[in-house]
Amino acid sequence: VGFEPSSLAVRPDAPLKDARTLFESLRKGPKAYSVSIGSTPGGTSHLVLGRAVRSLGIDPKQLKTVAFNGSAEAVTAVLGGHIDAMIAAINNIVPHQQSGKMRALFVTSDSRLDEAFSEVPTLRESGDDVVDMGWTAIIAPPGLTPAQVTWWEATLAELTKTEEWRKYLAFNYWQNVFQGNA
Repeated sequence: VGFEPSSLAVRPDAPLKDARTLFESLRKGPKAYSVSIGSTPGGTSHLVLGRAVRSLGIDPKQLKTVAFNGSAEAVTAVLGGHIDAMIAAINNIVPHQQSGKMRALFVTSDSRLDEAFSEVPTLRESGDDVVDMGWTAIIAPPGLTPAQVTWWEATLAELTKTEEWRKYLAFNYWQNVFQGNA
C-alpha cells in the first residue's frame, strides 16, 4: 500500500556537509564514520546503505555499522555524538530535520521530497544511482475464500482514496502504491 523512503542524517555541526563528502571519506576508509542501520541488520536501512556504497565500489562489509533496538536509540546516539550518522525510514528523521537538530544528507526516493526535505538531494543527485524504499503491505492468513479476498481488496482500495489516507501518506512521506491482490 505504500513505499517509504529512507534518509541518512547527521548532527548539524557534523563535518559531513553532503553525501558526496561522506562517500569520498568512505572510499578512503570505510570505517571513517559510524552509521546506525536501524534495529534490523539486513533490513531496509541496512540494505539501502549497502547498495549505495557498493555501487560506488566500497565494500559494505567494511563499514562501521551499528544496530540499536529501535530508531529512537539511534536518534539519541546521533544527537548525543555517540555515532556519526543514522539511516532510517524518513519518519524517524522528519521532526529532527524540521527542528534543525539533524541534517539529512540524502533521501532514497526517486525525486526530492517536499517541506522540510525540499533541499535534501536524492542519492542519484549525489552521484549514486540507487533508489530504494521500504514498503508496507497487508498480508492475510492462508485460507481466505475468494469472496473474502475480493472484499478486503475493495475495502483497502477505497481506503487508499480517502483524505485521511492522503494525510497519512503526506505525514510519513510515503508514496501511494496500492496494487491489490498480487
